[in-house]
Amino acid sequence: MGDWIRAGTRSELDQKGWLLVWIAEDWPVVVFGIGNEVYVVDAHCTHQDAWLQQGTLDTTAHQISCPLHDARFDLATGQAIRGPAAAPLTTYPSQIAGDGTIWLQPVLPWWQAP
Repeated sequence: MGDWIRAGTRSELDQKGWLLVWIAEDWPVVVFGIGNEVYVVDAHCTHQDAWLQQGTLDTTAHQISCPLHDARFDLATGQAIRGPAAAPLTTYPSQIAGDGTIWLQPVLPWWQAP
């Protein structure tokens, strides 16, 4: 792990509201932007695999709600705030370069831990 990968640009994120990035063939993450902050989390809900970018982004609380059963997650910590999800999302370090490029750092997600 450890190497930073390009996730897109701030202007792409601002246009769409989120960016889907594939770290590996079976490893999607989603990038959300709120103000000057960028959050990168697992792309699937931990309850039943729904795509979180299709959910509702709460820009005040910095949370995402799953579109399937309305589970809610804190974008900064990945913590499940409301069920039915109990397991957290993995959060990934991210940064925005001076040219607006968004970078993320893959870390071993909890669901791949030995």
